Amino acid sequence: MYLESIGENWEIFLNDHSLAQEIHLDISHKEMILRRTIRSFRLPVDSSLLRSGENLLTFRLIGDAPASFLSKNVDLGFYIDGDYSLTTEQKLSGEISTLINLCLNTIYVFFGFYHLLIYVKRREDLYNLYFGIFSVFMALYSLSRSNIAFEVIYDTTWITRIEYSSVSLLAPLFLLFMQDYFYGRAKFSKVLFAILILNVVIALTTLLEPFRYTMTSLRLWQISILPTLVYLLYFMSKAVYLRKKDAILLATSMFTVVFIAVYDVIDSIFFQSGIRFTQFAYFLFVVALTTILANRFISLYRQSEDLNIELSQQKLELARQKNAFFRFVPVQFLNVLGKNSAVEVNLGDSVLKEMSVLFTDIRSFTTISEQMTPEENFRFINDYLASMEPVVQRHEGFVDKFMGDGILALFSGDGEITRSHQTSADKAILAAIEMKKKFKQSMHKRRILTLED
Repeated sequence: MYLESIGENWEIFLNDHSLAQEIHLDISHKEMILRRTIRSFRLPVDSSLLRSGENLLTFRLIGDAPASFLSKNVDLGFYIDGDYSLTTEQKLSGEISTLINLCLNTIYVFFGFYHLLIYVKRREDLYNLYFGIFSVFMALYSLSRSNIAFEVIYDTTWITRIEYSSVSLLAPLFLLFMQDYFYGRAKFSKVLFAILILNVVIALTTLLEPFRYTMTSLRLWQISILPTLVYLLYFMSKAVYLRKKDAILLATSMFTVVFIAVYDVIDSIFFQSGIRFTQFAYFLFVVALTTILANRFISLYRQSEDLNIELSQQKLELARQKNAFFRFVPVQFLNVLGKNSAVEVNLGDSVLKEMSVLFTDIRSFTTISEQMTPEENFRFINDYLASMEPVVQRHEGFVDKFMGDGILALFSGDGEITRSHQTSADKAILAAIEMKKKFKQSMHKRRILTLED
């Protein structure tokens, strides 16, 4: 036996023999404690129960009465148009439909969690968060309408609750996605805020209210979706008019889904064929959206790479300028001014410090230089200055400036007595003594080299 659908509580008899039973009533036998609605139901039938001639197939159906004039119990009995037969042939259409639905929803869930992960890594783009949640809820809605959900979840009350609550959140989530995608974190309009609040209330009510009223909540949502679609049309048209990036592609994809979704809503109210095209339209829609988001991500990545290259070049230029600057202004001088960088120094900056000043030059340098060629002069001065500066630094001083063969060195008097128990004057004198010794050694070595030549 193959039944396209049967619900909510039921029992099947063949010639007064019970074939299957899913009746779950309370002690008073007035209320159902759980509902067992099944789609694509297959029931093996013992051929010995059949008799020649006429056979009597009886269905006992139990369900809630309509809770209001807005709704009826759509899950009672054979609520989906389709195949209801007793045959020897195996029906495979249900398995194929279930497999397709499972594959599509796996893709939707993957896209959803993928964009949620992107949002975790890049929280500036809220549209990834909205699209991720939208994809997950769309997958929940689609799965709740699949045969596999009715096979896995025994109490089908929760399948219906999940279906109705998830579908009510799709429109506001999509609007939030478009709002952030096109306009960033601009303030929500009052209409969008009202749509969001209304649909969240409907979703929460559907999950918490007595089950017999869930269809009433669904009817209220179906009524409210019409002005929501009008606002969605206005919102999308405005984005296209303002020539927002990807607006035309997104509008084309969206209107295709909206058209098919409206058909599915009308079908669920009037025809109840059980055939839903939304999942196939959404597959094309989510591919288009994912392509749009991927292109934006690639564009942002390229911009980031270009900015990194530009930043690296600026760092190199800054380092070059810094090195050039420190040739004339030592780091220690900035420390004395209480600055960390040359860019912090302003015209007129000054501090009051106690310091020792050491000024040195080479005695009779004019006479010495006259005995050398210009090239030898430059080499002599460079060697001399290069050997004197480390001596100053060893005694915690720094060279303020070079003036020909002259050196002006400063020794800070902060704290006056340092760890080496030397004042700034002590350090300046010790540096001068060592510089004199160093110069004598250099001149002695130079004379030896001259004699060898």
